Amino acid sequence: MVTYRISKYDPAKRDELGHYTDLNEWTSISDILNGADKQATFARYEQEEDAYVAAVAAVMLEKEIEYLQVNGLELFTTAEDFEDYKKNGRLQNMDVDFEKDLKALQNGLQLSFPQLDKVIRLILRETVWMQLIHQNLEVSFGYDYYMYIKGSVLLPDTLQQIEQLGLYAELQVN
Repeated sequence: MVTYRISKYDPAKRDELGHYTDLNEWTSISDILNGADKQATFARYEQEEDAYVAAVAAVMLEKEIEYLQVNGLELFTTAEDFEDYKKNGRLQNMDVDFEKDLKALQNGLQLSFPQLDKVIRLILRETVWMQLIHQNLEVSFGYDYYMYIKGSVLLPDTLQQIEQLGLYAELQVN
């Protein structure tokens, strides 16, 4: 099994230790909402988010996987938090219901792609955290808008699709 770090960060902007050096880049939805990155708009944020969702879809298609399973669920959002997220814009352009979409999540739940689309966005918007797993595939999310895909080597066509989305797939040495 291998691990790919998928991100919006250009590897050419890393130092010799692998640290990303462009400190002007936004790293979370909070940077967008609080205006920390003056160049970033919510529309641009959504384009990046769309790319991450599409990257997971491309990997699932290559691997012929119809669902991923919730694992290691961390639901740290209360109903009050959820209402605040709606008010502050964190959930804008999402049709999401606390009881139906968040409280219904549980470890072992199998999610097909339409459900995964929403769940991936909720993870990227920092309202919930979990790994998404299948027999030989694991998708997880780290801080600073990093996504990790662990499984068999991805085909060149899939890697090219991911790059065409504006993302970078970096093979990690374990």
